[in-house]
Amino acid sequence: MFKEIWKAKRQNTEKARELANRLFILPLTASLLINRGIEEEGEAKKFLFPALSHLNDPFQLEGMEIAVGRLRETIVKKDPIFLQGDYDVDGICATALLAKVITALGGKVFCYIPNRHKEGHGVSEYAVKKAIELGASVFLTVDCGSSSIHQVEKLNRNGLQVIITDHHEMEEPPPALAVINPKAGNSYPFRELTGVGVAFKLAQALTITMGRDCRLVYDKLDLVAVGTIADLASLLGENRVLVKFGLDKLGERPSNGLDALKKATGLNQYVDSRKVSFILAPRLNAPGRISSPSKALQLLLTNNEGQKEVLCQELEAINRERRSLEYKILEEMEKELAKVELDNDLVIVIKGENWNRGLLGLIASRLVDIYQRPVFVLSRYGDRIKGSGRSIPSFNIFKALQEISYLLLSFGGHNAAVGVEMEVANFPKFEEEIKEIARKYLTPEDLYPKQEAEHILSFKEITPRLAQEVSLLAPFGIDNPQPLFISQGVEVKQASPFSSGRYILFTLIQEGKELPCLSPTKLAEELPEKFSIIYALDIDKQLNEPLLILKGWAREGISIISEERTPYLGQLFLWEELI
Repeated sequence: MFKEIWKAKRQNTEKARELANRLFILPLTASLLINRGIEEEGEAKKFLFPALSHLNDPFQLEGMEIAVGRLRETIVKKDPIFLQGDYDVDGICATALLAKVITALGGKVFCYIPNRHKEGHGVSEYAVKKAIELGASVFLTVDCGSSSIHQVEKLNRNGLQVIITDHHEMEEPPPALAVINPKAGNSYPFRELTGVGVAFKLAQALTITMGRDCRLVYDKLDLVAVGTIADLASLLGENRVLVKFGLDKLGERPSNGLDALKKATGLNQYVDSRKVSFILAPRLNAPGRISSPSKALQLLLTNNEGQKEVLCQELEAINRERRSLEYKILEEMEKELAKVELDNDLVIVIKGENWNRGLLGLIASRLVDIYQRPVFVLSRYGDRIKGSGRSIPSFNIFKALQEISYLLLSFGGHNAAVGVEMEVANFPKFEEEIKEIARKYLTPEDLYPKQEAEHILSFKEITPRLAQEVSLLAPFGIDNPQPLFISQGVEVKQASPFSSGRYILFTLIQEGKELPCLSPTKLAEELPEKFSIIYALDIDKQLNEPLLILKGWAREGISIISEERTPYLGQLFLWEELI
């Protein structure tokens, strides 16, 4: 359907050599840092060797002192705190983290996660009612609440004090006692914290204020890592530190619930961001997508080993059901997708009837991967249309909705993902306007799928030291993609299929040097005698030797240059489809 672009980045070799000399690293590694905008020695050291001491002071967040003072008073008095989180992985992890920390500090906390289908996003009306009935003195939110003005006013009228912790874009802050949001004001140096990241900062500040060991909070960093990765947040800055140490914790001694989930999914000690994204997060997300998210929260809170095992089995079954429902919706929309005119429709808008609300964002993401353009997947429910939008890096979908907000009943999200609701009568105008906005901001160049390589390497340049230094750039994810490399004139010397049939371990050879290369079987079909490859560079942890991870191949003879697009003649394989 599309041409695939292989693009090799231009390199500033002199600048890379200077940085490499100062850091005692390879020039190639230094160029990888420069490609990520990291050019100063001090900044590069922090990037390569993150430390918990690099975390920002939590009290730099506006509203933190007021929130911590009120929570400390509530905990000391043993007054009940009502804690509501959002129904996605970020919100569930944030809820579990704060519930555990507040309880460990001696507090009394009631947790609640709303049902996506019945209650929607934001502070739940049922949660408001329940908090009032329970006689809670503080209503605390995580990963939600920035736009819940009506609900906050109701809580205020009933004598509860509200503390909002969130990370979503906010226009008018609700009338809460404290609103802690890195996107509010300019006091905090890092704006990209997730909901669980903000919850961590609150827990950190609360622990400091109450004179407790910070290890109480650091011990929950695996929850921060899972929520941050699942929420597709930037993995630069403070998030890099939180995720790096959170993944270490997840690998070595995971928290309650995550330990059982790792075991149930067959994960070994080493867990990276990809395994979180495609193995752990979908299972925690599935209950909230098709029913109630309570089972995922229960798993993260329980200490009972038998209950953890049962909950993991239930999450696995729900995730299988989620996949089945998703494929059914995709089948239903086939006719609508066939009508898409790729030359004219720079944004795709698909509408159905009574589709499962919790799956629309997931399906939109899949369609973005396929069509390489912004996608809205919407569904009619009575007199309302609700749904989700997902986008590509060159199109800020949240700002696009701001331009046509007069057509919407509500919307929220960020530059890559939004939720939206409108009256049925406004749908034709919405479709017309959003396509016009896309034509205004997008170019044909934006719609080509890209495989962007950092360097063209010969096998002789690939050494154990290079593989080790590349691994220092992990964790990989949003804003810090795993580096890809290109090698040309490659031949297969030997192929060893795995017993599962899913993967093949090749021995590839170029100019006399051999290297192992792991490839999905599907990607390695019909390889020619000599070809070019695009790959990630990993390291075999047992042998301490470089290991190539094949991402694509092209027939020999094409020109791979930095100035122009180059046709991709193989096929792009999505690893997550095998999970």
